[in-house]
Amino acid sequence: MKRLLQLILFILLAIGLVACSDKEETNDITKGDEVTEGNKQNAEQDNEEVNDNESGDSEWGEDQLDLKIGDTGIVNTNFATYQITMNSVEFMDKIGEEHPQADKFVLMKLTVKNIGNESLNAEDALADAMLATEPGSSGTSWFYKDGIAEEWPGEIEPDESQTGAILFDVSNSDEYVLQFGTFFESVSNEVRFLFTDEDAK
Repeated sequence: MKRLLQLILFILLAIGLVACSDKEETNDITKGDEVTEGNKQNAEQDNEEVNDNESGDSEWGEDQLDLKIGDTGIVNTNFATYQITMNSVEFMDKIGEEHPQADKFVLMKLTVKNIGNESLNAEDALADAMLATEPGSSGTSWFYKDGIAEEWPGEIEPDESQTGAILFDVSNSDEYVLQFGTFFESVSNEVRFLFTDEDAK
């Protein structure tokens, strides 16, 4: 009889321990859900911050990402502040007897105005200009061509401007993007001009 009572007590104790264990697991699961909720909130906040950065401001000023032919963008860098105006764009199948290595030449006429306090070299202002087929992607560099895109004159004094041309050799695309400051966010804001074949003359 004594052994039977001990056996019953042992069984009751075991049932009690199992019940307590289940409760703790439930609490752990609940805590896990709370952590997951917290992670979700953090992820949403991170996404909002990324979207905010894409929409516009950097330590160098406002990014201008949807300019068109005829528009003017302001480039702020660690060495100068200047305006870039895209005056015109022309697609060319060949220049004289020279054919492009890709699909076509793109002749672009720009005006650079120095709105900073120090003189600005025109080539320095255009040094990181790239023509891409997708916004934010790497593109091709411009070059000079005698009789078509001559060398820029050099220094631009404060409040003065220069107008000149740059030439690209690019593949066919539904859209083109002239980019300044892309991949240089630590020293410049970003300025983009978007255009298509139909937009060019």
